[in-house]
Amino acid sequence: MRRTHKAIVAVAILCGFVAAASSALAVPAFGRKTGLDCTSCHFGGSNRLTRMGLDFLVRGHRMKDDQGIAKGDKSLNVLDYMSFSSKVRYTANNSSPYTAFDVESFSIYTGGPLSGGFSYFVEYYLHERGKAASSTGGQVDTATRSKLADAYLQWNSAPQGDAYYYVRAGQIYPYAVYVNGSGGRLSISRPTVIDGDLGGGNLYTPRDRAYGLSAGYANGNGYRMEAGIVNSGGTNKRANLAEQNTFKDLFLTVEKDLTSELTFGLYGYNGRINIPAAGSIPQWEDRFTRYGVFSRYETESLALSAAYFGGQNQVYGGGHRNPDGYYLEAGYNVQPTLTGFARYDHVYNDLGASSRRTDVTFGVSQRLTDVGRLVLQFSTTTVPGSPYKRQLQAELNWLF
Repeated sequence: MRRTHKAIVAVAILCGFVAAASSALAVPAFGRKTGLDCTSCHFGGSNRLTRMGLDFLVRGHRMKDDQGIAKGDKSLNVLDYMSFSSKVRYTANNSSPYTAFDVESFSIYTGGPLSGGFSYFVEYYLHERGKAASSTGGQVDTATRSKLADAYLQWNSAPQGDAYYYVRAGQIYPYAVYVNGSGGRLSISRPTVIDGDLGGGNLYTPRDRAYGLSAGYANGNGYRMEAGIVNSGGTNKRANLAEQNTFKDLFLTVEKDLTSELTFGLYGYNGRINIPAAGSIPQWEDRFTRYGVFSRYETESLALSAAYFGGQNQVYGGGHRNPDGYYLEAGYNVQPTLTGFARYDHVYNDLGASSRRTDVTFGVSQRLTDVGRLVLQFSTTTVPGSPYKRQLQAELNWLF
């Protein structure tokens, strides 16, 4: 407890030095190209997307008036299409290792409109602190890895229109999952029900970035739909491995802006994944479904989010289980570039006495002038039969 207390004091002092910092650009390349301030597309001092940010994303990382690259144009500036990013973290736990400094990642963001209706986006991790996959799909500890995250080509039927169709091909996941807590978000961590797998050997998560293609539609009345066919689930935990299952998973998302502040959406996923052999159980295939409902509310100073995910998984030898979970989240702009946030997570994997997990997360996110943002986050995790976990994290996310 004394170690955690000292860590809280140290990070609080650090936050005090930056409390007066002013606005910066979340992905500087996009700010350089559009000339917009980061708060046009991101909520306060966080990375959560505003309505304008969501339109920019779905339209193909372009503003409505962006005509793309004209033939013979010699004024193209590569810095308008590319940014570098790094996340430096300090973590304190109530169990060993008690404290740790880490460069969690160093990555490249590049994207934007090409000619006509085409655009692209790539996020590539040159360095990431994490795990690698074994030959059977499990995980083994490793110091670092490189990883391709998003990488896709997109075609838009009417980039300057209010209503348009689009098609994406490459390494993708649903835009609706990105904007509802996986990508642009208030906190360092993602909601457990989006970021965590289902257990039982099934590595699928709703935020899996998978190889495949999707087609979508958006109109000026606030409707957005996207349907996709991708390689089988678990790609978040098994990054960039060749797929070992010939079945193609299907997803569908539908969103509607009910008012200028309130959005409601639905999510559905149908998949299969090979479960590696374990002990006396041979390799077998889990056919599973996942569905979700989510909602977002946002004003100039207040952001609220909620989501529920449920579904069904097979059990080896017959029968099925029904995992589910939800989260509630709130963010408030204390100052234009200083945002406080809090989230409650609850998940149940239906795998026995230790299936239930609850998380409480809260903190502040301060945007830094021409750099990125500094986030201070405290979280607790409760799992029946396991030690109570407390964690303090400070993350400096700098960009160029």
